Amino acid sequence: MQDCHHNVLEYDFPSAGLNLSSVFAAMEQACRDLPVDDYSVSQNTLDNVCIALALAFLWQHHSMSFPRNVGLEAGVD
Repeated sequence: MQDCHHNVLEYDFPSAGLNLSSVFAAMEQACRDLPVDDYSVSQNTLDNVCIALALAFLWQHHSMSFPRNVGLEAGVD
């Protein structure tokens, strides 16, 4: 899980070897089996990639402590 706020869960999946039809099939099954009202699948944006790189730099070079769920939106790369 990438992030959790209010009643929204965000996940990030690597695109290597990922079949989008299987993602949609799994989510449709979850909608039938669990209290899932809605879902979306999206590709990562260049903004999110740049933010992740900047945060990684800060973590590594400034020994700053950031929460794990810093505002990166989940999606499919």
